[in-house]
Amino acid sequence: QLAFVRRNESGHFRVAIAPLDDLETFRYLTTSKDGFWYHRNPRFSPDGTRISYNAARDLWIVQVDGGRPRQLTFENKPIGEADWSGESIIFSRLSSGVSALWRLDPAGGSPERLTTGSSFETHVSPSGDGRTIIYSTERSETWLNLVNHLTGVRTRLGDVLNPDMASMAPDGSSIAFSASYREGYCIFLQRLHEGQPVGKVQLLISQPGTYANPVFSTDGRWLAFHRVIGDQRDIWTLPVEGGVPFQITTDEGADVCPYFSPDGTRLAFASDRNGRFHIWWVPIEDGRRVGEAEQLTFEDTTDYLPRISPDGSMLAWLGNRDDEENLWIRSLTGPAKPRALTKGRRIRATWWEPGSSTLLVSGDWEGEALSLRRISALEGLISNVDIPVDFGRGETGGTGFASGAISLSSDGRFSVHSQNAMTGDLWIIQAESDDRIKTEK
Repeated sequence: QLAFVRRNESGHFRVAIAPLDDLETFRYLTTSKDGFWYHRNPRFSPDGTRISYNAARDLWIVQVDGGRPRQLTFENKPIGEADWSGESIIFSRLSSGVSALWRLDPAGGSPERLTTGSSFETHVSPSGDGRTIIYSTERSETWLNLVNHLTGVRTRLGDVLNPDMASMAPDGSSIAFSASYREGYCIFLQRLHEGQPVGKVQLLISQPGTYANPVFSTDGRWLAFHRVIGDQRDIWTLPVEGGVPFQITTDEGADVCPYFSPDGTRLAFASDRNGRFHIWWVPIEDGRRVGEAEQLTFEDTTDYLPRISPDGSMLAWLGNRDDEENLWIRSLTGPAKPRALTKGRRIRATWWEPGSSTLLVSGDWEGEALSLRRISALEGLISNVDIPVDFGRGETGGTGFASGAISLSSDGRFSVHSQNAMTGDLWIIQAESDDRIKTEK
């Protein structure tokens, strides 16, 4: 049999199993109740009766012949890749800012730490007898690049840890982004003048929870973002100049990726409240919700990252089907039939250019790693861009954890995007005859 992760009808990755000679005859072993957000990294136990897997937080185990999965760790923190070593499970875990390897007996007991955590330790591969463990260490650096489209000058912004998902204020006066803070992510603000940073980075909110995907309202007065508290993800707004945040959505489903309409009267977002992620929007006034949410997309795709054109006439978004991420568009003023602007792609992010006729789109294009293209909203024509945008490459030519996120000022003069660089090493742990552990690079 083969264990793997596959998107279910709701668009979430869940653990599935199928016979090797008939992979289409698969069955899911996990549901949305069996671990937060996504499930990944399934591994068979040596006797083939159990499968361990990671949720977005913590380590889980499930019987191959069915039954309710069981949670193994309760730190409410991300778990790196895990694998079996005899009757134990070796896994990496980030704790107190340090990523180290741990060993756990799934029959019971507390995790035992194996390494000191010299770097981000992951990709665990134990030997069958459990006396040797090979793993990798990753060193990943992420920063923001501010680009002046008139001069081509790029300015690096990297005063915080792991900044990403940056949004440019419409007038180019500041950028908002999420970055590591304590053991989660919070929203930060960097003021700008003529495309250059002014003053220090400001922490905008430090209340409990993890924050992501900040975007500015058209008048620059408000930020919207999604906030994670426990297993719940909802849309919130916050005055840019500081103040009390307002909760916009309260549905039990996950609500993420907000985006303001140009007139500031609606806030679009992605939600799985009806079982699959689709695009919705809700009326707002002065940063507060003033009506009920309305669904905008209905296709058999998993939809997210809505982007409303500057003139308010069109909605663009990313839609996933059969593990392809394509760019979709529909009218908001006339016939609402959606159409795909790309096919067979892996699109990462998009942003409208001034004039509402073209979008900048990051993705994995033919023969290239993550890069930027321009796409016509009417014909879907794809062309190269002369904007000096580099999302980053690792030593092997890959893009690491680069998200491809990009944001423009309303006049198109400035943009901000994240760049990532990654390096790594292989390590081996061997148990010596006296049961001491010896680590070699």
